[in-house]
Amino acid sequence: MNKIDIVNYISKFGDISQLPRQVLLDELDKVWLDVNLDNSKPLSVQLDGVAKFYSHPVWILNGIFSELDSVSKSHREAIAIYINKLNVSRVADYGGGSGVLARIISNITSSQVDIIEPYASEFVLEKLNNYRNINVVSHLIPEYDVIVAQDVLEHVDDPIGLAVDLINATKMNGYLIFANCFYPDIKCHLPSTFYLRHTFTNLMAYAGLKLVERVTYAEHALVFKRIGTIQSQRLAKANSRAKVFGLFLNRIHGGVSKVRQFAKHAI
Repeated sequence: MNKIDIVNYISKFGDISQLPRQVLLDELDKVWLDVNLDNSKPLSVQLDGVAKFYSHPVWILNGIFSELDSVSKSHREAIAIYINKLNVSRVADYGGGSGVLARIISNITSSQVDIIEPYASEFVLEKLNNYRNINVVSHLIPEYDVIVAQDVLEHVDDPIGLAVDLINATKMNGYLIFANCFYPDIKCHLPSTFYLRHTFTNLMAYAGLKLVERVTYAEHALVFKRIGTIQSQRLAKANSRAKVFGLFLNRIHGGVSKVRQFAKHAI
């Protein structure tokens, strides 16, 4: 789409600051289906649809929403504030195609920020013209002090493989911030990744990472420090086990949650 078509598309949704989140999620699902993607199959055999989906202006809409929605914006601000406290030079925002997080980081830190995004749109690039410390690149350029992967791993066929790539691109004693959502909120959250809902942190211990803490006011964002080497064979074996036991853990936690809800309403 050209710029006029994008503006016309976005305008259909009215005042984005008042857009219900569910409307946005429904639109993402609609586009997913329109390009004939199927989340029960590997994306590796649907690459044409993947390119169409992640190049669609619905992601520009998503970016505008995340900049205007108070909850989404506060999460990004919390991550940026955390990075500012680390006082680092080089930051990568992996999959940060909207540029929202990168701009917030740029506004409050002196860090150089690379947005790693193969589907960056001209519409977004124009917004970044005045940010001299932000670059948009298609691949990681080691070594980063901090890498942020926000809402990324649940979108890919091999989340642990991608996590390893991100770790390898991070300096020793550097930091990785993973904000994952291994839940079926939208169709582009691949069910094949949901086994990581309660196992991801444990697996990262085999990848040379130590869980440091959660980001204050963005508790879904986990901060890890790279302290050791990746134990590839042990990680692979643990990942295979997690694919079995992870789904079992999901059911247990889901059952416990339902019991708690029942007890809450029964009192």
